[in-house]
This record gives sequence, C-alpha cells and structure tokens, in this order.
Amino acid sequence: MSDAAIVSYPWYIALYKGFLSAIYGFIAVYGMFIIVIKNLIMGQGLIYEVSGPVGIASMVGDSARMGINYLISTAAMLSITLAVINIVPFPALDGGRAVFIIVEKIIRRPVPIKYEQLAHTAGFVLLMVLVVVVTVKDVLNIFK
Repeated sequence: MSDAAIVSYPWYIALYKGFLSAIYGFIAVYGMFIIVIKNLIMGQGLIYEVSGPVGIASMVGDSARMGINYLISTAAMLSITLAVINIVPFPALDGGRAVFIIVEKIIRRPVPIKYEQLAHTAGFVLLMVLVVVVTVKDVLNIFK
C-alpha cells in the first residue's frame, strides 16, 4: 500500500501548484485518450478502463467517502477530462465544429449546412451509442 498525504501550501503557492497540476492532468488525460483511440483503431481493445455515467458516479461516491479534498480533486480531473474530450475533432463536439470552421477558412466559403448538420447528427448518434454501451458495461460490472 502506498502512503498518501495532503500537503498544504500558502494560498499564493497553492494557486501556482494547482495550475501546474491542472496542466499535468490535462496532458496525462490527453495522452491516455490518444492511447485509447489508437488501441481501438488497431483492434487491441481497451487497455485503460473507460467509465460512463454509472462508473463516474461510483468513483465520485468513493472520493466523497475519502473526504472533501479527494472529492474536489476528482471533480477537477472530471472537468479536465471533459475538456479534453470536448476538443477532440469529432462531429457534435466543439472540436468537430472547429474543423468545419477551419475547412471554411481554407475553401473560402461556408460548408453547406446540410452536410454540417448530417455530420454533427451522425457524430451525436455515435456518441449516444457509445454512452449506452459504456453504461451497460458499468452496470454489468456492478453485478460481477
């Protein structure tokens, strides 16, 4: 078992340390996300555990039982994770919208709205299917 401790800093150092921690967390989450996508594309499956709403609720509950500091840390990591996922260039996410804006700048005219709507609708449907699949996996894990 590893030793863990909560370290307190003066507020001005804590702001700096918190900022650095958020940057390191963002980089770590982004790196794991890239590995997960690469493994899925290469057919290697999920090496890292992926959780949906049920798994996240369980994780938040565990953090809450450990204390407010752990709960706040978990909330921060969830926010960072959502930010990373949201900037992925996938239709229906902000990153997907950014791709359309970049394409419009390159071709110097707007992408026809019906194509953009179709892409975002298809992306949204795929995301919802993924949410359902991951949620079912989470529920099945509860009963194991």
